[in-house]
Amino acid sequence: VDSTLWWLHVEQPGAFWANQSTTSHARVISGAVDGLRSMGVLAGIYATALQWGEITGNQLSFPNIPEWVPGAGNISGGSLSAQSFCAGTTGLPNDYAPFAGGKIVLVQYGYGGNGYTGPPSSYDQDYACPQ
Repeated sequence: VDSTLWWLHVEQPGAFWANQSTTSHARVISGAVDGLRSMGVLAGIYATALQWGEITGNQLSFPNIPEWVPGAGNISGGSLSAQSFCAGTTGLPNDYAPFAGGKIVLVQYGYGGNGYTGPPSSYDQDYACPQ
């Protein structure tokens, strides 16, 4: 594999993360980002602002780090669309706003509870934010 962007999956505070302090979590994530950068690859973070805060205590900032967020309903239409996540105009800024000093570049969509109107999908659907 010769990828130039590696995603760190940071979510599910009730599972693995629950047994450690937010300071410990922040150190692990910081080390992972530093390690990837030392190998000459770009690190990105997959999470939501809510999960990031619960897991790290918002102790980390990586200016302009790419962010991939889940939770949008559709690509367009409404405050919970992938396009609104990209633009930072969602109806739930505490959950889906940019976090960690980064910028949302990819949005996972197709969540029935957030206005999704399409057929069920057996794979994750993602929308790349216009740059």
